[in-house]
Amino acid sequence: MKAVYKVIDNQGRIVIPKEIRDKLHINQGDIVEIKIEKEKIKIEKLDITQLNNDSIESFINTMIASAKKMDRESLLRIMGRLFENFKDIEFKEGNHE
Repeated sequence: MKAVYKVIDNQGRIVIPKEIRDKLHINQGDIVEIKIEKEKIKIEKLDITQLNNDSIESFINTMIASAKKMDRESLLRIMGRLFENFKDIEFKEGNHE
């Protein structure tokens, strides 16, 4: 594949070209790890099993990544079960987006 050149926007973002995303099976909602190795930026798609973080954000990302792999009927069934199990629970106040 030929080199691709991108301009970083004023918020430090770049767009990964569709050709690269398609080749590496990177889709909207996928989780990527960004790190520096040998003075170079490395971006790698992660499988949800690679996430070891106990944070709420990590849990939410894992759930979203898992849900993306389900058919609509299965996802709706799980959402219904979650609602039934938690409808009577009083939750703590907090920022749980």
